[in-house]
Amino acid sequence: MLRKEIISLKSTITKVLKLIPEILSHLRFTELCKAIGFPIEIIRQLINSEEVSFSGNLFSKAHNKRFNTENSVAKRHQPDETQDATLLIDNKHHTDWFREQHRKQPQQKRGRGI
Repeated sequence: MLRKEIISLKSTITKVLKLIPEILSHLRFTELCKAIGFPIEIIRQLINSEEVSFSGNLFSKAHNKRFNTENSVAKRHQPDETQDATLLIDNKHHTDWFREQHRKQPQQKRGRGI
């Protein structure tokens, strides 16, 4: 019984991939947006190539911290159909945006003061 269901699901997935080949790119883009901290409503807008204004906290895995932003704009960018879409924040690639936010923050001193 379970084996038949698995075979049926694999068949359905194969059909969907043939009908909508860009779905894998959408799924990867969705996972990126979720990891950064965007809610599903904003992710839907981004997948539909809408620019989204937002304020709030975004998480950078590379810096292992959250960055606060006010009145930023996010959009999906896909240079061509052969490449996966990427996320732009304030017209910068998301990794560059996070790097810039990290540089802007004052560095905390480690150790004890006198």
